[in-house]
Amino acid sequence: MYKKACYFDDDIVFYFDEFDRKYVAEGGALAWRLNNPGLLTSHSVEKVFHRAIGSYHQLAIFPDYRTGKVALIEWFRLTQTEYGKDRDYKDAFREVGKEAEGQYIWAFVNGVWNSKKSALRSARTISKHAKGERVWSLVNDQSWLGNFDQAAIQKLGFPTETIKYGALFLRFLIEQSEKQKNKPPVVIFAHSQGAMIINLALDELTAVERSKIHVYTFGAAAFIPPQKTHSQSHNYVSIADRIPRVACNELIVLWLRIKHWTTAKLSIQEAIDIIAGEDMDRALDTSDVKTREIFTEQRKQHYLQLLETWKNVSILSENISAKWEHSFEIPCYQGKVKEIVERYRSQR
Repeated sequence: MYKKACYFDDDIVFYFDEFDRKYVAEGGALAWRLNNPGLLTSHSVEKVFHRAIGSYHQLAIFPDYRTGKVALIEWFRLTQTEYGKDRDYKDAFREVGKEAEGQYIWAFVNGVWNSKKSALRSARTISKHAKGERVWSLVNDQSWLGNFDQAAIQKLGFPTETIKYGALFLRFLIEQSEKQKNKPPVVIFAHSQGAMIINLALDELTAVERSKIHVYTFGAAAFIPPQKTHSQSHNYVSIADRIPRVACNELIVLWLRIKHWTTAKLSIQEAIDIIAGEDMDRALDTSDVKTREIFTEQRKQHYLQLLETWKNVSILSENISAKWEHSFEIPCYQGKVKEIVERYRSQR
């Protein structure tokens, strides 16, 4: 563990251990050199965390990355005020449409960079698909950083204030279902960061509670794993949407490679056989047959396991409106939302 640190110039930071031995961090990202993933200032660290061992101009230097990460989480926990100190938890919920007798419990959670107006517009779109039925939504309006600060912390797995209210939101929706004689399912549509919020909020619920929730994500920043919620839950990704690569880039790239070969009338297994061979040609420079066979077989099994792990993820390639698209309102996603709503309504 380093005991003190100082910067030599803009590219070099010196660290010193308890025996005053010097270690050099040179080049790379500034956050890496300082062990400060949030680039917290020394001033802010003094208020919430006292483990900084030096400073780089106004930025704190931490003894290791883990300490810097904990400092970032602690700073965020003590400074977030998204919903306000004196607000009731139901102030974090909104509703559009009108309650219909026996209707399913529809809900929506938006992603980053959404104003109240745009979030409500998306909820109303779902309500329109459901013939004007009531749709609940969780408040996740953009902050001055456009929600990116929250999303970054959530990606680290930290339950922010939004996650706390997200768990209350899920229990509130279950309560709405339990009040009705037919106990209708809770059906949640989550977009982008909204999927990550729901994924983390689900961790606060019991297995029985999670089994009552049907989650459908679109352009998710985090996929909902199979078996975590109701078995009908699913993740949808537009082939032109780049954000889901944050959730599982390897899976998305694999699906794109499979898509290329299945377009040529090959089966998924045949496509994986070819892809594994391509990987082998790129990775190995040996002509040893046994080595090449072992590597190829291992790649096949790896890809098959990846597809099994994320069997509830589908890549959408129809109704693509642009080379790069992510909005919840794009035709690709709305076509699927409408299909899902109509399927549930037909089952009543």
